[in-house]
Amino acid sequence: MARYYYFENNNWIGAFEESEIRNFLSKGLISKGTLVKEENSSEERALDVVFSWASDEWSEDKPHPWRRYIAKAVDITFIYIVSLIIVMLFADDSDILKLSFYKPIWMAYFSDDIIAALSSRGDSIFEYPLITVYSMLLFIFIYFFITALSIGSTGKSIGKWLCGVQILNKDGNALGFSTALHREWMVFWRGLGLNIPIVNLFTQFKAYRALNSDGITSWDRDLETKVLYRKSGMKQNILFLIALIIFISF
Repeated sequence: MARYYYFENNNWIGAFEESEIRNFLSKGLISKGTLVKEENSSEERALDVVFSWASDEWSEDKPHPWRRYIAKAVDITFIYIVSLIIVMLFADDSDILKLSFYKPIWMAYFSDDIIAALSSRGDSIFEYPLITVYSMLLFIFIYFFITALSIGSTGKSIGKWLCGVQILNKDGNALGFSTALHREWMVFWRGLGLNIPIVNLFTQFKAYRALNSDGITSWDRDLETKVLYRKSGMKQNILFLIALIIFISF
């Protein structure tokens, strides 16, 4: 775990863990402008630059369900593209796995190009569901790994950064990979209903109501994680517009 020094009275004091630095700030022993540097590093930066929780840019106050929804959609889109690139790079040119990424799963049985590809290979159309399962499992594996790695280390993903959402533990530190992975699974199960059509509408609506009424989702309550939101302003409005464009385009 990283440790930090802070500069006071012409001396570097430390090293301390991030939770201790946060405690010093809450007690008024240091300020947001106090210079800090990581152990074994010579780079000096202000506290509110190093830690987003110390910045006035982020807040815990009002929940933003739609920001979180769009952030998740952008993340899924991004990982989908990454998965598709991996398939295109490593799958054989005649591999039907590529085609299964081009169309949503519910359109699979109505896809002329997939039927044609199977026919040209002499395969049965009834083998396609298994191919779809393979491609979906690949997507889910890549999604969970990349998202948990990103959120676990920084508190953000691409979608969350654009939408101004940050996930931290109760002490204001990064979750770590295992907790972030656990959280993503809980979101996938409780929030997205395993992405099963119709079921996911009920689970998302239930999570939306809980967030609006209680200010927290069931998974964040159980894991004792907290969500910070970037305060509204020109920067956040522009970033959220980019996220919306991505969401609508895909």
